[in-house]
Amino acid sequence: MDITLDQLAALRPVTDGVVEVLQTRMTDAVTTLAPLLRPQAVLGEFVVGASKDPVGGAAQAFEAFQALFKRVASVKPFRLSKPLVGPIEVMRTAFEMTPLEYQHTLESGTTVTVRSPLRWVLTPLGFGPERLRKALRTAAPAEEEVRSLLVHWLLVHFMLERNPGVRRVLEGLRFPVKTEQLPEFGELPVTVIGSDVGTVRPVDAVVAKGVAFSGTPQFQEVIDISSIAGLQDGLRAQLVEIVRAHDAALLPPGGGG
Repeated sequence: MDITLDQLAALRPVTDGVVEVLQTRMTDAVTTLAPLLRPQAVLGEFVVGASKDPVGGAAQAFEAFQALFKRVASVKPFRLSKPLVGPIEVMRTAFEMTPLEYQHTLESGTTVTVRSPLRWVLTPLGFGPERLRKALRTAAPAEEEVRSLLVHWLLVHFMLERNPGVRRVLEGLRFPVKTEQLPEFGELPVTVIGSDVGTVRPVDAVVAKGVAFSGTPQFQEVIDISSIAGLQDGLRAQLVEIVRAHDAALLPPGGGG
């Protein structure tokens, strides 16, 4: 995007203000919905400390989770050989949302860590990206530590797949949920909560100047003002289309949006 250095300076405080508002709303929404993502509700007795009451389909669900674990754990960067057996130990259902970071190589060849402040990696509390990076960077990674981290990350993905209603609620609040893969984490399905408001990374020349000014090889994307101007009410648009499909004449002048 064609952003000048002066515009970058002006956009930074705007970005901070927008991020503060949206992150607070997103955190409130995830905290409210967290009880719906309890693994015990789907995996039943295959989770340590679960209720003794049987959960329908728990055995089949755990088999599916085992298959997911095996597919991801057997390849780089994890390379875990032991199969997953139940019951598994799961931390309490609380989440942390960490701004997504990725590596970008400038035209000069310099690699910069770029933060996307309106895209958050969703993980159980205490199991964030930096902890996983640290575990994988260790010369001789503790297998149980890596194993526990992988199980918890996969449970977030698995439970959201089993609870599509949670995704729909978040999307209705303008926080779409996507599954992504990050090069550093191999085939691990990473759950990312986004926003209908976007951010952008300026051209490399501006990024390079921003990095030089800060003195660190890090850069944060800035708000895309056009995404704010283009916000639309998804439900309104859907209902208008229903009316239009039956009889467009029923819509008031200019009411079609």
